[in-house]
Amino acid sequence: MKRLIIILVLLLLSLSLYANKKYVVVSFDGSKSLKMWRETLDFAKTNHINFTYFISAPYFISKDELETHPYHVMHRKNYSWLSWGENKARIRERIKYVNRALLEGNTIGSHSVGHFYGEKFTKQDWINELSFFKYVMDTRNELYNITNGTLSSKKIIGYRAPNLSMNSNGYYYLKQFGYKYDASLANPNYNVRHLFNSDLPIFPLSMLNIKDKKTVILMDYNFYYWDSQAKPIRDEKLVIRYTQKYRDYLLNEFLYGRRQVTIIGNHFSLWNGAAYWNGLKSFIKTVLDNTNYRKNAEFISMDKLYDLYKQGIVKKKCVVQDITMSKSSKD
Repeated sequence: MKRLIIILVLLLLSLSLYANKKYVVVSFDGSKSLKMWRETLDFAKTNHINFTYFISAPYFISKDELETHPYHVMHRKNYSWLSWGENKARIRERIKYVNRALLEGNTIGSHSVGHFYGEKFTKQDWINELSFFKYVMDTRNELYNITNGTLSSKKIIGYRAPNLSMNSNGYYYLKQFGYKYDASLANPNYNVRHLFNSDLPIFPLSMLNIKDKKTVILMDYNFYYWDSQAKPIRDEKLVIRYTQKYRDYLLNEFLYGRRQVTIIGNHFSLWNGAAYWNGLKSFIKTVLDNTNYRKNAEFISMDKLYDLYKQGIVKKKCVVQDITMSKSSKD
């Protein structure tokens, strides 16, 4: 009995420590740029944190391979809004970076294949999309003669839809293909949602309240659109201003936001002179270099967030309102 009491006390103490902690999940969509693979992985390793990478299958397969393993979605063959892989040497290097990311404790998630609007997918589209992604992930190491690599579809349990676009069939088939969580929505208020009576948790991108009662998704592209209507600027003073602005919004949310978890979405694209990548790095360094900030912060991967959610450390409140989505799509 005494031993049981001691265990319960220790458990309560550990939970109280977690309760005061703020978690930050930094995620990247895309995965094409070899330079950004190297920079982001080096930055994470140097600062002892983990990132999450939602990768796109076309960057890992050549056009030649499509002749024997075609991709069919939305009544089109081998068509993608993204470019297919360049030469095989660059594809191989990209695969090696994914293996390195896994080895160093980062999360690899799926950003699907064609970068289409999933809300328009039929059931068969979802099956084809997820099957093709699975094929690519399960064959890269062997096909490109990479030894000791751990990349496989079994390592990928999280999904972020291109354009953040989903429908109910998508959630059904994600679960059928072994995914454990989705990260495709945005939410101004809370951390975890459930939809359509599904037990597949959804970790939404954070949203910030800005002036005039407007909100903006905590994603670099949305700031790029806000700052310059998604048109590149070359004015060095503006680049500095946008860098500082992004950092300050991130820091303000970390210091004064009420949510337990902040989920940030960046891309490998360096919009507005890399303002948002540099602003993100500045935010992370500001937190880590400040003793008071750092003791209450943990930069974690999305898979680690899922583990904390399953343990009950991240709150499990389920919110269903404020989402407009078709309940089903046509067969």
